[in-house]
Amino acid sequence: MSRFFPPRPWLALAALLILCLAAGPVSNAAPAGKHSIRYFDLNKVRYLYLQDVARFYGMNCRTADKKTVLSSRYSRLVLEQDSRICQLNGLKVNLSFPIARKGPDMLLAQTDFRDFIDPILRSATVPKRKVRHVMLDPGHGGKDTGAIAAKVAEKNINLLLARRIAAILRKRGYKVTLTRTTDQTLTLQQRVAAMQKHQPDLFLSIHCNALDNSSAKGIETYIANPAGTPSSGGNVFAKKAAPGNAFNRENALLSWLLQEKLLASSKAVDCGIKRKQFYVIREVSCPAALLELGFLSNAQERHLLLQPLYQDKLSVAVCDAVQKFEQTLAPVRK
Repeated sequence: MSRFFPPRPWLALAALLILCLAAGPVSNAAPAGKHSIRYFDLNKVRYLYLQDVARFYGMNCRTADKKTVLSSRYSRLVLEQDSRICQLNGLKVNLSFPIARKGPDMLLAQTDFRDFIDPILRSATVPKRKVRHVMLDPGHGGKDTGAIAAKVAEKNINLLLARRIAAILRKRGYKVTLTRTTDQTLTLQQRVAAMQKHQPDLFLSIHCNALDNSSAKGIETYIANPAGTPSSGGNVFAKKAAPGNAFNRENALLSWLLQEKLLASSKAVDCGIKRKQFYVIREVSCPAALLELGFLSNAQERHLLLQPLYQDKLSVAVCDAVQKFEQTLAPVRK
């Protein structure tokens, strides 16, 4: 039984409102009123009526054919029946479960509402925490080259970017620790062990992408998928909660801020915010994300990733997102 939604046709959102005391999101949406949200269980997944979700946020809800749009003067959420991909304030987001339909009503999975949509639309409801120590994890290294394209090894680009990000964060007053500072081989377990040793407030794993399809390009941000939900683009479920799932709401906000800042700075293709059980973001004890900052397999993007000016754009964007995340989650001073 969900602690958020007691088993009756209409349900008060008192428990959720206790969890999310304040209202004042990234989008500055109006505070939610005292509304109820109906639910419907389908294929062992609890779904919420989008019409009621819209009312909860004080948004308009319009459905035409298979598309539903929730909108206000501050936010816009575009969803499509049978699709796990939606648009939230202009960014591509991968939901855990596809949008469903019951008669004329569109339905959103409860876990997508609670663990992703709500933390972004009402960022002030995300648990407050200190964010002053950032751990950066340059992916691969040593014998593990990562992707290679035109003799460019991913491990080297990852380290260059991590060093640039670290330098900027330190200038802004943050403590920064890197899992590696040289071209050394590290196992995934060693990376997580470094996190456990240094106890950072935030963990970011830095990577570049590659595919056989050389036309693929863009930036994507990954966070751990919640327990009982599938990874993006697949049906492999997270069977039980991992340590990183204690920060599902924080991770949702973090991923949105990172993707927003990176796309605004780089003008890259939006490959989306995705969820997957990558070990280094699953087994951590703080908010965490894994960044794929471009495709080495794409000649144009590979050229950009080798340019110091473009590296600086990406690095500043990551730092801006970290700073916004810190400011949003800063504990209220008494």
